[in-house]
Order: sequence, then C-alpha cells, then structure tokens
Amino acid sequence: MSRLKAILRDLLLALAIGLVIGLAACLLFGLLGGLIGGSFLSGVSAARSAVLLIGGVTLLFAALLLLKGGNLPEEAFRLRLKRKARQDFQPPSPLHLFRTVPRPYTTLAVGAGVLLVSLIPDLILINL
Repeated sequence: MSRLKAILRDLLLALAIGLVIGLAACLLFGLLGGLIGGSFLSGVSAARSAVLLIGGVTLLFAALLLLKGGNLPEEAFRLRLKRKARQDFQPPSPLHLFRTVPRPYTTLAVGAGVLLVSLIPDLILINL
C-alpha cells in the first residue's frame, strides 16, 4: 500500500508541476500576445499556441526517454559535466522529488499537465 501511495504521490506531483508550468506560460504568452497583437483574442490565441507547443515538446522529450532512456548516459541529464572533485568542494545534492516513478513517466505526467492547461484558452475562444 505504501508503494502505491508513493507512485500516486510522484505522478500527482509531476502533474501539478506541469499545471504550474502551463499556467505560467499561458499567462506570460497571453499578456505578450495581447500587447503585441493589440487585442484580447490575439493574446488568447498566442497563449493557446504557446502552451500546445510547450506540451508537445515535453511529450516528444518523454517519448525520447521512453525509447532511449535506458541507453542514454547519466551525463545527458546533468547540467554540467563532472570535473575532478576537490577535497573541500561538496557538489549540491539533487532534490529527489520523485521517489519511485522513473523519469520517462514523470515527464509524461508533466506534459499531460501542460496540455491540460491548454483547455483554458480553448474554452475562452469557444465562448467568445
């Protein structure tokens, strides 16, 4: 039962991260599109397009991880390559947000969260 709770916790956390990323992108591109385009409708359309693009790229990255994830070296996921460690230097420890679910499935959940946010501009455009 505790393993199931850990899996659900990881997937819900990844979905929540995707929702937050999608909402932030939606607001940012909605404001920018409205300012550049000059109308509310152009802002909503820009927000929808940006969120769909971000979600699509995230799902494409998740597909890459699903297909080649076991064959990718660990250096592919590091921001900086390891240098020779000095004895007094302690590298920062990772956050370890996800405990049990592998990286490809959490990336899929993040992409699904981003794509769920794309419903908001669609509903606004339908009702206008």
